[in-house]
Amino acid sequence: MNLDCETPGLAEQSLTEILRIDRSQLQNRLSKIAEGDFEVSTDLVSDRWRPMLNEVAGRKVEDDDHGQTHWFHATRAKDLNSFREGIRSLPRQLNETWASLYPLVADCVSLEEWRDFRRETERDNFGGHSPDVIKAWMSNEGPYAFLFAESSLSPGKIGNHDYLATSELLEFISVCFERKYRVSLHARHHAATQPALVKFMTKGIKAFHVGAALDYLLHRANGWSLSCLSPCFSGEGRPVSPDQMVKAIPVKESVGQFGKYSAYTLSAPMVHVSLRN
Repeated sequence: MNLDCETPGLAEQSLTEILRIDRSQLQNRLSKIAEGDFEVSTDLVSDRWRPMLNEVAGRKVEDDDHGQTHWFHATRAKDLNSFREGIRSLPRQLNETWASLYPLVADCVSLEEWRDFRRETERDNFGGHSPDVIKAWMSNEGPYAFLFAESSLSPGKIGNHDYLATSELLEFISVCFERKYRVSLHARHHAATQPALVKFMTKGIKAFHVGAALDYLLHRANGWSLSCLSPCFSGEGRPVSPDQMVKAIPVKESVGQFGKYSAYTLSAPMVHVSLRN
């Protein structure tokens, strides 16, 4: 049994199997929930997701230790097959990121200049940020992922960082590089990579994640904002291992309104890249 929210259709299919009800029953029970029901006074999980889940299921739903939950890590990469090795935490990815960026600017700076730039950038807390800010950012080791694939596709509307455009680390480095060398590292990285969602799985299905998936379908059906709706996965410094990987989903991008945000859509399943070894 899987909780898989790659698309609304797959989320709906997952919920019918987990709750042991058919599609029409699920849709009918969701349609009876009004916008003012399950108001949150203290906690989203206990005030909304768990009671909503139990009402729709008609019983108390517990965690399932035998199922699997699927997650979606938003990123840009040159080679999607590289994720066969898993997903590293931020501290373990740091050296790899710096090394991968140098070929993009090798025509502008020597390797020794690049090494000097890294030492200077890290010494200055990535452009003069407070040491506490950088320390707090580095302490969020990740890796991170969304429960709903859609959460990363509309960062402007939902209020997420646009991970399909750039990571926070690359953003920090790019600002410093452009300030010093007047060359857009961000633009070069964007041209050399493609956006993608890396799908992986974890063991077990938490009841409150099932409740969140119900709330996701409810919001979509009523046209309500999806902002701050998706639970997030954090590896808390532990990498996602190769045996957890499922596939990489290339994402199609286009310039959004006023060029401020890109508009993203998932590619067709036929071009998805299997990451199973």
